[in-house]
Amino acid sequence: MAGQERCTPPREHIDRAAPRSALWLPIRETATLDRLSSGRLTLGVGLGSDRFGSELSKTGEQLDDRLRGQMLDEALEILTAAWSGVPVHHRGEHYTVEGI
Repeated sequence: MAGQERCTPPREHIDRAAPRSALWLPIRETATLDRLSSGRLTLGVGLGSDRFGSELSKTGEQLDDRLRGQMLDEALEILTAAWSGVPVHHRGEHYTVEGI
């Protein structure tokens, strides 16, 4: 609009489930979005639930909330390391990553 200037660019937002079988996909997507937005990416994560749509049980994902929480924590460690730009080598309880 005329006469109005935006002082700070809007942040980019993405909400993404991190299935254990395709961890590389959110790593690649979020790293790309963060670069395209000049570091303004805000990533929303959550544990999810099988309560309403039964998506987890229909796709063979882990149903135990505590175990899924541990998997999410480990996935976020890998994701954070991948954003550093240095190749990630990780051998954890739930994930193994070599050089992403």
